[in-house]
Amino acid sequence: MMVPLVQSSRAERRLARPVPQGNSDACGVEPHAHRQRGPARERAGARPAYFSLTAFVVAAALTGCAGLEPATPPDYAGPTVNVADQALQASGQLLHVFEMTQVDGRRLASTSMATVRANQGRGFSVSPVALTNELPLRPARVRLQAATQYGAPILAMTNPTCRTEGEVVFTPEAGKAYRVAGRIAAEACEVWIEDVATKQAVTDKVSGKGTKS
Repeated sequence: MMVPLVQSSRAERRLARPVPQGNSDACGVEPHAHRQRGPARERAGARPAYFSLTAFVVAAALTGCAGLEPATPPDYAGPTVNVADQALQASGQLLHVFEMTQVDGRRLASTSMATVRANQGRGFSVSPVALTNELPLRPARVRLQAATQYGAPILAMTNPTCRTEGEVVFTPEAGKAYRVAGRIAAEACEVWIEDVATKQAVTDKVSGKGTKS
């Protein structure tokens, strides 16, 4: 269900503090869609590609979120598991974002878009917003993304960037909590889902070119 969470770079649900519920900050996705933390990936390597991603995110955040769906279908009444995005503060102007953008073809509200909405009017500065999703307790095909996200599109034109995305099969287990994890480095841009308690990957890794490319 949709519940805003507090600012943090960690994904664990026990860090959450209750704040007013609603759908305005994350594009109006209904129950089981996400939880939100905070006030927050680009095709690998190419800076113009990152600029395109940032511009798309800005446009989507400002014009609405038509076509977005909840991570858990409205007609599903069974158990769910929590999968949290991460938006890690690399600097005052840069985040490293690891997020889930689709589940079984359903397009989700994204951490990238929520970040843009929360940081409007802050110039080049950016603070992280990370969403979490409740997924049905059954195998799913999920699309993951890792990307650099700057406070303004122009910064991506003159600084290192990367973006990689792809689908993985995810089979959640009851009673566990998960998060989208990854690595953004000069040599590689990677993303996967891991068990919060064990910090072990539970999906294949999606890999792409790093910031050096």
